[in-house]
Amino acid sequence: MSFIENKRRVREIYGIAENDKRYSIHHICFRSDFKGAERKNMHNKENLIPLKKEDHRLLHQRIQELENEIKATKKIKRKKR
Repeated sequence: MSFIENKRRVREIYGIAENDKRYSIHHICFRSDFKGAERKNMHNKENLIPLKKEDHRLLHQRIQELENEIKATKKIKRKKR
């Protein structure tokens, strides 16, 4: 199944209308979590979940904050060496 078909199926499973603009379909595991041939499984229904758009935005905001903290920690550790 294609990504679009899987998105449609996930909305159906969770009882969300296709035209409901409050929700977006989000990947549970990111592209970077998949290696090589596994990438074809990235768009499987098992890796998709509906999130309200505000929750989706907040999730990505928090991920970005965590990534920035990790980068800052790595820079500090390099300076000590």
